[in-house]
Amino acid sequence: MNVAGIIEYYEKNRGWLGSKDRPRKIIPYLANMGSVLDVGSGNGECFAAIQEANLPIIYTGIDCVPRHLTEAKERFPTLEWLLGEFLAYDFDSRTFDAVISVQPFSTDGWQIEDISPFVDKMYRLATRKVVFLAQAWYDHVRAACSRYQVETNDRMNLPTGEVLLVCLTKSSPAGGAA
Repeated sequence: MNVAGIIEYYEKNRGWLGSKDRPRKIIPYLANMGSVLDVGSGNGECFAAIQEANLPIIYTGIDCVPRHLTEAKERFPTLEWLLGEFLAYDFDSRTFDAVISVQPFSTDGWQIEDISPFVDKMYRLATRKVVFLAQAWYDHVRAACSRYQVETNDRMNLPTGEVLLVCLTKSSPAGGAA
């Protein structure tokens, strides 16, 4: 992952380029989740959708673009915002019920080789679910997710373009929900 490339992309394009409907697409998968890590949290648009849905979730956002986190902290000053590259960030032994991401892999700075480590780390940090919307490299995303329990793996058309919604779930050894 080329953080400098991602930062440069957002400096040139100013702002979150996705539509506000994208974060709303993951909300149904977050019911009964106590804690969420939002990877590439931007200015907090996913949390705004969580708040709009009245979900009582302990939220943590991580982003590598300093300006995004400045905006997020202004919008939602009481939340936890982490500045750093997700793949390199040391979460110690922390876990989250769900790990989410809206539009990873869709800007300059991402490489196809980043997909599997990204999905693997999301899965390691999640105790119950991984949910993300991908807008690029669908076949590579599906391949990276294929070794996990896939609840949803659907392409959908939104007003701003096609996305792939992926939801991975974790099960307890007995086969029930973790």
